[in-house]
Amino acid sequence: MEDFNRRHRRRRKLSKRQIKIKKMKRFKRRLRRLTGLALAIAALFTLVFLMPTYIKNKKQASASLVSDEKANLTQTISQNVVPDKEKTDKRMTRPKTSSSYKDATADSAIRVKNAVVLDLEKNELIAGKASDEKMYPASMTKVMTLLVAVENIKDLNASYTFDRVMLNDLYLQNASVAGFLPDETVPMSDLLYGMIMPSGADAAQALSKVIAGSEEAYVDLMNKKVEQMGLTKTHFKNTTGLHDEDQYTTATEMAMIMKAAMENPLSAEVLSKFQYNTTHTEQHPDGINLTSTMFSEMYGTEVEGVVITAGKTGFTSQAGSCLVSYANKGDRHFICVTAGGGSKWHCVFDSFTLYRNYLP
Repeated sequence: MEDFNRRHRRRRKLSKRQIKIKKMKRFKRRLRRLTGLALAIAALFTLVFLMPTYIKNKKQASASLVSDEKANLTQTISQNVVPDKEKTDKRMTRPKTSSSYKDATADSAIRVKNAVVLDLEKNELIAGKASDEKMYPASMTKVMTLLVAVENIKDLNASYTFDRVMLNDLYLQNASVAGFLPDETVPMSDLLYGMIMPSGADAAQALSKVIAGSEEAYVDLMNKKVEQMGLTKTHFKNTTGLHDEDQYTTATEMAMIMKAAMENPLSAEVLSKFQYNTTHTEQHPDGINLTSTMFSEMYGTEVEGVVITAGKTGFTSQAGSCLVSYANKGDRHFICVTAGGGSKWHCVFDSFTLYRNYLP
């Protein structure tokens, strides 16, 4: 009888504990429901009352940034557009060959077919390899396209709306593009960066149509610039660098084109940019993040004491890999052209070798 009473008390005690646990579970469930409801109400309040203000402020901030960047570029353009008469009369002094010129033909570390190093302070060629032989410039062409553009832009706020026909044609030619889409309206500033940084043929052709009305008319401007600069072994047939037997230059004259481009602050800025985000559009609500084809392959500090600050890569199967770059060593400045590489790394690493071993 005593054992029965002990077991019964134990059951009653256990039953109370279970009841307490169940109550606690119910309380926790209710608490979770109330917490969830509170969070849902807070989220709804944010969505209805706060989110529109946040979006509006974000758009205003973004528009302000874009506006500031355009304003800066507009100021740069207004300060550096050369009057027509001055452009017509301006000729470059052709660089002389230094008395201490080093021929890199026998250097097995220089694998490209054509190369040159130009000392800008002295306007002298200090090293090279087949530097006056005809070669195809590939997308280094866009340095001249850029130079002509910044000298002829009348209105930075002008824009171009891409059409499907032009973009499809570039796709069929396997041209590199910035990524603009049909019916997308793009301002001139984005076209400048889109042409140089990712080597966008779409941006190059758009610029030619806005500035000259057609690519053919724009190429005429490029060849007039060739004549004005006193280049005798350079000729252009398109704005993009797509292969054409009648589009050619030399390493020396490509260095001269780069020199002229870097003397213009706006084109120098574009050639020096590592990353850039285009204007927000319906087709690209967040813009397009552009990255320099040159800086994606180097840091620019690989050579001790030398800093590569600007440049443009190129490649076609006929031209091979090529690179024109601008660098400083202390307070002196140099341009290096490496072209006709069997690999994209040849033009990059050969330029390092030239900067490392051939600079004074």
